[in-house]
Amino acid sequence: MKTNAQIIATMLSGNSEAIIAEAVRGVIDWVDLFLLIDTGITDKTLEIIRELAGAKFRCDSFPWCKDFAQARNFALERAAKHGAVWALTVDTDERLSFAGMNSLEDLRARLQADPEVLVWLVSYEGGYYAKERIIRVPSQLSWQGRTHEALVGAAASQRGILAGASFTELPKNPEQVAAKLKRDLEILRDETQRLPHDPRWWYYLGQTLEDLGERREAVEAYRQCSVLEGWVEQAAWACYKGAVCLCHLQEFQKAIELCAFGLSKQPNSPELAWLAGLACYNLGQDANAICWEQMAVALGHFKGIHSGTNRTGFRHVISWYEGPYDVMRFAYRRLGLQQAVEIAEKEYRNALRMREEQAGIRRTENVGESRAASECADSREFLFDLGSQHGEWLREH
Repeated sequence: MKTNAQIIATMLSGNSEAIIAEAVRGVIDWVDLFLLIDTGITDKTLEIIRELAGAKFRCDSFPWCKDFAQARNFALERAAKHGAVWALTVDTDERLSFAGMNSLEDLRARLQADPEVLVWLVSYEGGYYAKERIIRVPSQLSWQGRTHEALVGAAASQRGILAGASFTELPKNPEQVAAKLKRDLEILRDETQRLPHDPRWWYYLGQTLEDLGERREAVEAYRQCSVLEGWVEQAAWACYKGAVCLCHLQEFQKAIELCAFGLSKQPNSPELAWLAGLACYNLGQDANAICWEQMAVALGHFKGIHSGTNRTGFRHVISWYEGPYDVMRFAYRRLGLQQAVEIAEKEYRNALRMREEQAGIRRTENVGESRAASECADSREFLFDLGSQHGEWLREH
């Protein structure tokens, strides 16, 4: 039976009793109903959600078939049946926040502000990427993909990033990570064989292989993604990720070439220029490193043209701000240009401060002091942070 609900939260869940409560608490005051899609619960998950959601609780069953897209499409259909205008997707391991909004009515007003938008994306805390999280229903869009599912059918003008909302994800323990990677690897090998001209599956195969430590095979999967016709943002990011793997393999010249190819696919990628400069630095090519980093600055969001503003997917925000100066201050030092070192140090701190202020990060220590050049005797002691999504640059490099 339909209700007057405008916003319905949908959640797919099996046995999740240990983590489910906070996920529900994060959204329950921001929705009219909470719709649980039971994929095979045998623990106390259902009882916990029913207690927290109270009168807002609804439940439908979906026998698990190892296909996330089918399950998510079912959730959208059921949300529409329950009377939703908007279906808010929340996973059991996600924590949504609406800290930039005042009330449920405020959220409704923002969702309705642009009638052309069919799906609102919510940014990960810190702005590293965004996910489709609030979908207008009944929907002309559909989820596709047994894993790493994608919402397809919306033009760029029909996708918006919802200001005032953000999310985080709970970290997985080693056993959970291993199980997910094993599951994904099997599915993605099947998908790349079944759909060899679809770059999406090559990208996620590369990501899974990278996470398994199979970096050389990951590079080839990322390369395959980058040369196929598709979403240029994903193609450029595949080049970035492949170059990260090559750097870990200490094949820096190949990393530079892959970064350059990525820039030919999508020039508004400060990440690629930054990483090319980092690779040059590791080859001892300090002048070249500085040139690449100056390009990254020009493309970036500190003193550049804010080239990533309209990107909705993959990003490494550090390279938009302080990252290029981080490399330059060490390259200038090796060239013996002390005045340039001091300028780069100052700009590094200013850019870092700007990024953290825009992300709402508050620091208790002096900005940038923990990685000041004066603390690093040479490049072997310097840690290049590739971001929480991509691992860290090892000190021995």
